[in-house]
Amino acid sequence: MIFSACCLSNTLRCVVTVPGGAVQIAQASVPAPASPVERRVHIDVPLRFNPARDLWSPRGYGGQPLCELLVRLLCRDGTEVSHMTQQIGLRQLTFEHHADGAVYFTVNGKRIFVKGADWIPLDLFAGRVTAARERATVDSAAMANMNFLRVWGGGIYESDDFYDACDRLGVLVWQDFMFSCSCYPASEPFLSSVAREVQHQVRRLCSHPCVCLWCGNNECEEGMPFDCPPLLERHMDDYLTLFAKTIPPIVKDADPSRTYWRSSPSRGIVDGPFDKSSGNVSEGDCHYWGVWHGGLDFRKYLTIRPRMCTEFGFQSLPYQLLEGYVSLYGLRSATVTYRQRSAHGNDKLLQTIDQFFGPAVAASVDAKASFEREVYLTQVYQAWAIKTAAEHMRRLMPYCAGISFWQLNDVWPGPSWSSLEYNGQWKMLQYYAKNFYADTLVSCEEAAGLLYLHLTSDVRRLSGLLHYDVVDVATGSVVSSGDFDAVVEPGSSAVVNCAPLDFTMLRNCVLLLAFCEHGATLKAVPPIFPCACEGVYATNLQLLHDPKYLTFGRPTFTTQIKSFTTSSVEVEVTLTGAVALFVWLSLEGNHAHFSDNGFTMVPGSIVLCCQLETHNAEEFQRALRVWSL
Repeated sequence: MIFSACCLSNTLRCVVTVPGGAVQIAQASVPAPASPVERRVHIDVPLRFNPARDLWSPRGYGGQPLCELLVRLLCRDGTEVSHMTQQIGLRQLTFEHHADGAVYFTVNGKRIFVKGADWIPLDLFAGRVTAARERATVDSAAMANMNFLRVWGGGIYESDDFYDACDRLGVLVWQDFMFSCSCYPASEPFLSSVAREVQHQVRRLCSHPCVCLWCGNNECEEGMPFDCPPLLERHMDDYLTLFAKTIPPIVKDADPSRTYWRSSPSRGIVDGPFDKSSGNVSEGDCHYWGVWHGGLDFRKYLTIRPRMCTEFGFQSLPYQLLEGYVSLYGLRSATVTYRQRSAHGNDKLLQTIDQFFGPAVAASVDAKASFEREVYLTQVYQAWAIKTAAEHMRRLMPYCAGISFWQLNDVWPGPSWSSLEYNGQWKMLQYYAKNFYADTLVSCEEAAGLLYLHLTSDVRRLSGLLHYDVVDVATGSVVSSGDFDAVVEPGSSAVVNCAPLDFTMLRNCVLLLAFCEHGATLKAVPPIFPCACEGVYATNLQLLHDPKYLTFGRPTFTTQIKSFTTSSVEVEVTLTGAVALFVWLSLEGNHAHFSDNGFTMVPGSIVLCCQLETHNAEEFQRALRVWSL
């Protein structure tokens, strides 16, 4: 431990209380210094604990019990000079890096798969961020089955409230140091400033069990050949001085228990030469931007094989723009264009709407209604693109060991890659993440005219029945169906079956998948996809054609309030007439969180819960809106 002291001979006493209530104490003498000095004192506290009960684990791999650490500085006569308390977690964590490019985390001796998103500042003005807002945003990540957040190096070191929330919820934190997308000097004053910054932040944060890795920077190594070409050799030397010679020994001295990773992306070279191949997808961690920045079709995600993908994304519009943040509506309007911070971003969004849904799908004579439709369609496309990528990478398990999409949150209302709006409202992508990050995933992929059905499981060995229906979207009729016995081992993905795919027969169809317990009837499968419930491990939907090629029926929705309190509402949604793709529930003029949203629904009924502070059931019913494609 490190503290400043200038008094008589002291005793430093450590008291650790484990979750079971057992108290362990250790102490050491601290010789009186002749003058004020910072002194490091090492104390071994032998701990007795129950591993099954007391070890901290990431979300989905166990519990998150926290111990209380009390450190007291006592004078010779027992008088307390100072004390500190800290919540800590007992766990053993490693970041493994192998010569073949493989990287993965282990916690308490178990290899884990990290699933999450990249965290940026919650606001353009840090002073407006409250502890409650930080906790709520981490809660949203955990509710979407995320166990990992990467704190981006272009932002800020977050407050203790953020890391406390991650400790409590079992969300691992990959911590970038605050360097991003630039060339930095190697002058003595600058290096001294960096040394103080790194030492302070590592000491401040290293007691948090959620912190899993220290990363030197964001994209400085990958981007330098493009960002700093005039004096490249000099900048590479400065880079190595800062990130290979200055920062690593400070990190090792302050926190020898965690890995220092020089950059993200990186192949894992820490003290070697400048790496001009740091963006190699098949080694270390990678950032893949071929789809958004490269303009490639989202199915290009299916061709990459990353070891760990810590950045990829696609933009969408937030509904919050309809709440007075813009004076003119439409993706080409001046006010929406002003809030776009990616070159030609709004043009890309319009292009994807035309290519995926058809050129007339967002048309309306009312400008605001047309823009609202554009918001909806961009969120559908974003959710589907990231779902496609995430499910593909999970199917690569254990070759691939982690996913973190760009980005979780936003600094203001505007077009961006976030899955949460600036006000914390869930976009469709966040609802989809809850399903594609669930412990059990059923999915499929097409290759060479065959359809491969996959099961993926993080922690459980599961056996059951995999059922599929090929359904005509216009009529809701089942064109084809089948069942397979299926088994998946923990920490793996398995091909359950493959079958020839005849697109001429399935030209107006979608594929619905359900993985159920043995003995569960298919009537137990809810009419929404994807989802999970008692007796049903997972369900999913696969589009067999882009929506612009489908002929839709006329789905009819009715809603009925089943229960009502001042903090939540249960509403029954009934669909008749046809299959409804990408069903979206919203409350006009209100922010509401539904238990599920953005799903595809076959004719039937489902009861959904809406978290909302309201005192009038009739007003809720009037404000409730149900969209579909």
